[in-house]
Amino acid sequence: MEAAADKGTVVYRDLQVGDLPAAAALHREVFADYFLGHMGQRFLELFYGEFVGRPGTYTVVALDGGHVVGTVIGATDLARVFSDFYRRHFVALAWQVMVRFLRDGYVRGHVRSRLPHVGRAIKSRLGIAKPTPAAVAEWPQAQLLSIGVAASQRGTQVAAELMTRFCDRMAADGVDAVGLSVFEDNPRAIAFYERMGWTRGENSGGSATFYRRLNAEA
Repeated sequence: MEAAADKGTVVYRDLQVGDLPAAAALHREVFADYFLGHMGQRFLELFYGEFVGRPGTYTVVALDGGHVVGTVIGATDLARVFSDFYRRHFVALAWQVMVRFLRDGYVRGHVRSRLPHVGRAIKSRLGIAKPTPAAVAEWPQAQLLSIGVAASQRGTQVAAELMTRFCDRMAADGVDAVGLSVFEDNPRAIAFYERMGWTRGENSGGSATFYRRLNAEA
């Protein structure tokens, strides 16, 4: 686990169980217009909990005065994280999704794209799941899923510091490259990734993809 470290008044460390309510609330603030942002506080607390202390996952949280003001999460096998998340919390999540499905038109419009994860979770619970297929060789299997910073910290170096620490930790564990995707209609995020040294890949389904080499020999 990465030890806490100061940069100005902000402290950076691993995400912990006690941070989950604040991390979920921050996600709802930053990503209010996205699918997970519509899924509610409890759903997000369970989801962020999947990244706490789990091998192959990477997290950094920024705290200012003890308050969570930034988070970044990712994993070397994000598909498996999602599959395990739905499998382990199947009953609780089924209820959460049902409630949101009935109340939120945005959720209704996006549930279909999540059905493959749910299907794998059901098969896993029944003991008939097939092994997760290997990632496409030319695209990094390791992925940065989410990076968010509170409005009070916009324009500071918090986002850059979160990104740097996240990538450094992956590199230290021998991860050669990491990828991410972002909606094409988010020019601010795209500009941030470009400034941070990410290389833009192909666009897919309204999203821009980026990757970053973490080791010189990769």
